[in-house]
Amino acid sequence: MNGLAVKDIEFNGATLRAAQDAVGKIWVGVRWICQGMGFDENRIDNERKKMQKDIVVSKGVKFYSLGQDRAKSDVLCIDLDYLPLWLAKISITPTMQKENPDLVQKLITYQLKAKDVLAEAFLPKKEEIVPAQSNMIQLQFPNLPDYSGNFQELNEKINKLYSDMGKLANLLIEMKEGSKISVDIPNSVNHGNLLEVLEHSAITEWKKKIYSMIDRLIDAGKCKERSECLQYIYKYMNKNYGIVWDQEMKEYAIQNGKKPSTIDLTYNNETYRSIFESILVDLVENNTSQDEEMVCMTDKIITPLIAKYNDNSNAGCATYRLVYARMDKIKPICWSNREARYINKHEKKTATKKNIINDSKSLMKIFRAAVKQMLEEE
Repeated sequence: MNGLAVKDIEFNGATLRAAQDAVGKIWVGVRWICQGMGFDENRIDNERKKMQKDIVVSKGVKFYSLGQDRAKSDVLCIDLDYLPLWLAKISITPTMQKENPDLVQKLITYQLKAKDVLAEAFLPKKEEIVPAQSNMIQLQFPNLPDYSGNFQELNEKINKLYSDMGKLANLLIEMKEGSKISVDIPNSVNHGNLLEVLEHSAITEWKKKIYSMIDRLIDAGKCKERSECLQYIYKYMNKNYGIVWDQEMKEYAIQNGKKPSTIDLTYNNETYRSIFESILVDLVENNTSQDEEMVCMTDKIITPLIAKYNDNSNAGCATYRLVYARMDKIKPICWSNREARYINKHEKKTATKKNIINDSKSLMKIFRAAVKQMLEEE
C-alpha cells in the first residue's frame, strides 16, 4: 500500500483510519474524521473542498490509498500536524449549538484530543517483561545507593532537549517557508541561547500579525480597542471550547516559574493558538470585506506621502493624523457630527475618520488636496 502502515483507531465511539508513511509522518483519512463527528455526505464534501482551497490547510493534505472498504481508490488525508488547525477552522455557531449540541460536543472533543490519540496509536508499544518461571538462584547484594533520582533528572533534561530541538526546527521551517522573522534581541535575553532569541522573535512577529488583523476590525468599527477584541475571543474560547484561562495560567506558572499574559499563553499552546487564529480570521473575513473596499481609496492616495515621511507606524497612522490636521486647516471639519451621521447611515457602533472620508465626496476632495499640499512641500 505504497509503503503505508494503515491502522484503524477507536476514538470517542468511532473508528478512525490513519496511516504512517515511510518517513514516519502520520496521515489521517478525512472521511473517517468527518463521519466520527457526525457529518453527513454533503457536509463531508464541503469540508474536503474547503480544506483544499484553504491557503494553510491545503499544504497538509494529500491523496492516499487507505484500502479495505474504500477498495484501492485514493482518499483525501490530512497531515496529523495540520489536524488541529483544520478542526479549529470548523466554527461552532449559535445555531449549531442549539440544533445539534451532540455534534458540537463531538467537534470539541476532536479538536482537543484527536491528535494525541492518533499519534499515540503509532508509537512503539512497550514490551511487557514476564518473569521467568524456572528455578533461579537469587543473589544477595549489599545495599547500593539509589540512583533513580539521577536517572529521572537526566531523563527530564533529555526530554527538554528534544522539546527545544523541535521548537527550533519549527522556527527554521517558518523561516524557510517565507515568514520573515526579524531578530530583535532584548537585553533580558541570554545572548548565548539561540532558541530563546528565536522564540522571542517568533512570538513578536506573531503578535504583530494578530494586532494587524485586530486593527482591521477596529478600522471597520467592530471594536474600539485591541483589548476589547482579545477579551471577546478569550471568552468565546472559554464558552465554546471549555478553556479555563485562570487554571491554565496557574499550571503554566507552576511549570515555568512565571505567570504569562493570556496572549503569550495562547501562543505557547499549539491547539489554543490554532483555535484563536481561526476565530480571528473568521471575524476579519465576516466583518471587514466591505469596509476594506471603502478605505482602499484613501490608502492609495496617501501611500506616496507615507513613503516620503518614511513612516513605519502601523498602517501609516502617523501620516494619517498629519493629513487630518491639514484638512482642518484647509476647511474646519466637525468630526463628531460626521461620525454620528456615518454611524446612523451604516448602523455601526463606531466610525474612523478614514471610513468617514471614504463615505463623503466633499471630504475626499479635501483629503486629496491636503495630501497634494504635503507632497509638494520641501
